[in-house]
Amino acid sequence: MPAQDELRRRRLQQAVRQIVRLRELGPKTPRWGRAWKRLLWRYQGVLKEEKQMIRAQEFKTGRSFVGRLPEDGDITAALTSFCREKEIHTGWITAIGTVRWAVLGFFDQETQAYQRIPIEQEMEIVSCQGNVSLKGGDPFVHLHAILSDKEGKAYAGHLFESEVFVGEFWLQELQGPVLQRKEDPQTGLSLWEILESRLDPSAEPGLPGLSGKEF
Repeated sequence: MPAQDELRRRRLQQAVRQIVRLRELGPKTPRWGRAWKRLLWRYQGVLKEEKQMIRAQEFKTGRSFVGRLPEDGDITAALTSFCREKEIHTGWITAIGTVRWAVLGFFDQETQAYQRIPIEQEMEIVSCQGNVSLKGGDPFVHLHAILSDKEGKAYAGHLFESEVFVGEFWLQELQGPVLQRKEDPQTGLSLWEILESRLDPSAEPGLPGLSGKEF
């Protein structure tokens, strides 16, 4: 795509984000409701493209750690403490082993709340993967796990709590921009804030911006 077309596309996307933010902050009256509807209809094509975009930041690999999880400890708490001790702010984690019990979670998209799934039995850790980022300035470990019982029945979900029997982990540190989790009111989750270039949609002549005439 030519550079000018790419610049125009990015400015239009910024205009869409402005519309969405202002809609949340603006008055909730029928007149304003119709105005927002007209604006969003006007930018419908760009809004659809914006939702389908992958937003990403580039990182480089830093230190790598291989170790054992503490017996009788909690996987998430132990890894969080380790990241705090080693000053790891961003990274990728994988672990295997067994647990005496665990509490998994399923996020209900309608209620925007987790349903906790307690498992009161010994389980094999078939897979446990996740990431490290910052939340409120502190390391935040986010893990998902697949566990199996003695009959091979599997349980899976977000890993809330556990008690380790034995376990091993690999942690790959990532170096780059600060990756923070912030509350997302639309989903009810704490999501990564992916920083992007901020462009003024009205800076280029002929670009539709927020002139106020729509109201």
